[in-house]
Amino acid sequence: MLKVATAQFNAIAGNFGHNLKIIVSLLEEAAQKQVRLVLFPELSITGYDLILVEEGRCSINEKGDGLAYLLNACRRLKIYAVLGVCIQREDGISNSALIINDVGEIIGIYDKHYLDSSEKEIFLLGKQGFIFKIDNWIFSVAISYDSYYPEHAKEMTFAGAQVYLILGAFIKGGYMKVESNYFSERAIENKIYILISNYIGAHSGMSFSGDSSIFAPDGRLMVSGNETMGIYLAELKDLDSIQDENTILISTENISTDVISDS
Repeated sequence: MLKVATAQFNAIAGNFGHNLKIIVSLLEEAAQKQVRLVLFPELSITGYDLILVEEGRCSINEKGDGLAYLLNACRRLKIYAVLGVCIQREDGISNSALIINDVGEIIGIYDKHYLDSSEKEIFLLGKQGFIFKIDNWIFSVAISYDSYYPEHAKEMTFAGAQVYLILGAFIKGGYMKVESNYFSERAIENKIYILISNYIGAHSGMSFSGDSSIFAPDGRLMVSGNETMGIYLAELKDLDSIQDENTILISTENISTDVISDS
């Protein structure tokens, strides 16, 4: 068994210090409950604000000192964190997920593959999937709109993923509704756990729907956050019933999306 959690909070757009303070407080709460991994929303360190991104006010350097507070927290608490960041690269800006392990190391960066119409003018297009392992569990990562495309989850499952982590920024009245059957159906058809993290409250002129959730491989909703700040946890069980061991060893050479691993 492995205990994991999805987190939701009300971000302040562009306020790194405020958002990081909340993120670390949620990690501390999770660590007290023996959680091994916590998932956070899309662009969680900065909030989702494309105007600020275009102005260059949300970008970080993953090798700079700005993340030291967060990396030290993961090391101190012995916990994994998957967070949304905006990364400045040589050829542009990426909408990315940082995967930080329980000794405070960045073990991987995943760039969003499917950008919506407004994002295409701002962000680089991601080209590789990413999988990583905690104990005997294999995790993959998606960012918001990625999860709208069923083939993305299928490709990650084919590459061995047993848990699909979605960093969300889903708004009220939007086309992606966590409370709908969509994510339940993705869990069933791929026989995987699905974790979704989303914002609550409002920033950048958008109202977010909350409902950070965890779905079991049978489509069952295990936990949901409604619109309350906090962490929502579940225990992953029955590893062998999700996928047989041979699935993990399947070659990914013919998958349209390249997949890299931290191993």
